[in-house]
Amino acid sequence: MLLQRFIIIAFPAILTIGICLIPVVTNYSDETLAEQAAQQQFRWFLGHVVAGLAFAVAVVATSEIARYLSTCGTSRLPYIGLWFVIIGASLHIFGLGADGVGPLAVASAGGRVGDFFDGSSRLVPGLFIAGSATFGLGQMMEIVAAIRMGVLGGSSRFLIPAAGVAFVLFEAVPSGWGLYGVFLTAWLIYVPLALAVGRAREVAESTWSPAPR
Repeated sequence: MLLQRFIIIAFPAILTIGICLIPVVTNYSDETLAEQAAQQQFRWFLGHVVAGLAFAVAVVATSEIARYLSTCGTSRLPYIGLWFVIIGASLHIFGLGADGVGPLAVASAGGRVGDFFDGSSRLVPGLFIAGSATFGLGQMMEIVAAIRMGVLGGSSRFLIPAAGVAFVLFEAVPSGWGLYGVFLTAWLIYVPLALAVGRAREVAESTWSPAPR
């Protein structure tokens, strides 16, 4: 149970590290700012790699949540949500990989870093938009399933869905500062989920008794 909680909380923890490593681009529409940020090559590359790793961990965390929720009822919603999370996380990983490696590859070839942002002005943002929509939808399905099955109760039934909506909205902010809202809302979603799933599992195991022979 402790390992399960650790896996679920690992997503916001690793995401926080990755986002804090990436130099902030205050305005995505200003390619000069993006070029200046990408010149901090080590932080730019490592931050994108760690953030991509976080979304890979998100798939594992969501599978743990879905696996437990599937034992609480017959609803297929947790596993449907898991597939959306897998798709959304994959799109994020591709986008972060392209955004993290592309400018450095152009610079190492003797080109101008801004050339990468000129050439990828639609592709990379498109990956992030599609990734945000699908990941956010899958995440919300897990939250709704947890509420329906009584795993989340009290004020969490309202606060965590609100955080799920905010997660997607912060990703849409055209500034690097919006990413700070992304990792903060991730903490608000996954820590209560980890605690609620672990607590519900402990209660279920404490009340279980083997059938008499």
